Amino acid sequence: MKKRLYLILSFLLLISYSGRAQDETRAREIMFKAVDMMQDSAGIYLEYHAQFTRLFVKEGWMVLKGNKFHRESKRTIEWYDEKNHWSLNRSSRKLRLNMPSEYGNDKDIGSYLQQVRTKYNFTLKDSKEGYWITLEAKKNAKVDIKRAMVLIHKLTNQPVRVKMKWSIFWVTLDLANIKKSTYDDSFFVYDKEKYPNTKMIMKKK
Repeated sequence: MKKRLYLILSFLLLISYSGRAQDETRAREIMFKAVDMMQDSAGIYLEYHAQFTRLFVKEGWMVLKGNKFHRESKRTIEWYDEKNHWSLNRSSRKLRLNMPSEYGNDKDIGSYLQQVRTKYNFTLKDSKEGYWITLEAKKNAKVDIKRAMVLIHKLTNQPVRVKMKWSIFWVTLDLANIKKSTYDDSFFVYDKEKYPNTKMIMKKK
C-alpha cells in the first residue's frame, strides 16, 4: 500500500514539474519573440506612457534600432548610438553628454532587453487581456529590475504593458502604436546644426 501511494505521489509530482517546465518554455518563447521585435535591425517606432506614483508621469515616443535609440518627450530629446548618449532639455537648451537624463541612467536600453534573455526565470498566465509573463531575476543575477510583469498581445506578440519593480515601488509602462520603420544610423546621433545655441554639459572623469 505504501509503495503504491509513493508511486502515485511521484507520478503527480512528475506531472506537476513537467507542466511547469512546459509553461516556462512557452513563456520564454513568447518573451524572446517580443524582445526580438523590439530589437529589430531596421527600426521600431513606439509611443509610451510611464507612471510611477501619481506625481511621476512621463510620455512621448521613441525609436529603437538594435541597441540604438532616439526618444522624445515634451521636456527632452535623446539620442544614443551605442557609443554616446545625448540628452537635450528643450527649455534650458542644456545638452548632457553621457550623463543621466530625466529617466535616470538608462542610456543603454538594449542592455536591459539583452538581460531578459539570460538573467530571468519566466512564468506564464493566459488571460483575456493577453499573455501575462512574470520575470523573476535568477539567484545572484546582477540586475536593477528584480521582478517585472509583461502583458503581450496574443495576435501581434507585441508588448502592451510592462510593470517593473524598482526597490519597493512599481513603475507601469504602457506601449502603443508599435510599428516597424527604417531609420538611418544618423537618426540616433545628436546633430548640432539642427539644435544651435545649446550648452554642453559633460560627465566629469
